[in-house]
Amino acid sequence: MNQKNKIILEGIHFGFGPAAHMIAICKKLRRKYRNKYEIIGMGEGSVFELISQSELFDSVLYFNQKLKLSNEILELIKTSIKIISIGDFDFVRKISELGYNVTLIDPLLWMWDEIPREIFLCEEYFAIAFPGVNRKISKLKNEIKNSSKIKVVNQICAVDNNNVSDNNNDYTFNVGVNHYHFPVKTATTL
Repeated sequence: MNQKNKIILEGIHFGFGPAAHMIAICKKLRRKYRNKYEIIGMGEGSVFELISQSELFDSVLYFNQKLKLSNEILELIKTSIKIISIGDFDFVRKISELGYNVTLIDPLLWMWDEIPREIFLCEEYFAIAFPGVNRKISKLKNEIKNSSKIKVVNQICAVDNNNVSDNNNDYTFNVGVNHYHFPVKTATTL
């Protein structure tokens, strides 16, 4: 049986925002875990282009979420300890239908007219804090049995090491048996 030693970061092709989130998260995971996990980036279009140029990921795969998951991607999913999607609801549905846990980071909850039902499929759900998001989340928490999986976090952005410090704006990824504390700076504190 393959050892679960991979972390997959996948982002929807929607401008450069999802790729920027993936790069920021990858940098934090690298600092925290060094080379303990193989970090794989997946995406298409601008996501694929930007994460390929970042040279942060152990491998970058072109992934078109409209197509069937390839055998290569299915094998990576089986050997992953954590799967994180940035805003790709179709990917979340596909992964959960296969019986795997996925974390969804939703940078756009503020603009959805309705709460995306994919939230119910996620192991964890992080919404980026924008006006109106807390109101939507408080309505949603009444519908979800395990509402602790839903968190509102500040904007995720990459900053250099000298600017990163602990503050109250953080969240935790559950990676294996470890919890990864992820400090996040807001644009106003940079």
